[in-house]
Amino acid sequence: MDIQAYISSGILELYVLNQLEPEKVQEVEQNAAKYPAIKAKIDAIELALERYAMLHATTPPAGTLDNILKEVRNHPKASSGNKGANGGGNTWTWLLILGAFAGMAFFWYNWNKESNAKQEISRELEALKI
Repeated sequence: MDIQAYISSGILELYVLNQLEPEKVQEVEQNAAKYPAIKAKIDAIELALERYAMLHATTPPAGTLDNILKEVRNHPKASSGNKGANGGGNTWTWLLILGAFAGMAFFWYNWNKESNAKQEISRELEALKI
């Protein structure tokens, strides 16, 4: 097998982007297990895509959480006083609140990763300038 030709074919990029048929996925995974150069290239592609995503990620606008919570509070089912079969609060309200917090956690996590990635890239650039 010509490993460099295989790497240059573009199949590894398609693999990382989950754009291959199942039999091709299996082929790539077998080749990655057999040839360290292929595994290393897959890792490099994944890292490059992650860095690109972090560099171009956006943070949510200020007040996003407040807007979501306001919508939840103003939702007709949230204020109707309906109680579930167990006598608890409205299930949809709690699900919306949970979703809002999950969304906030997701955005915070991505913002934090982006910040760390930018710092890492800055350190790497500084190291290269020396």
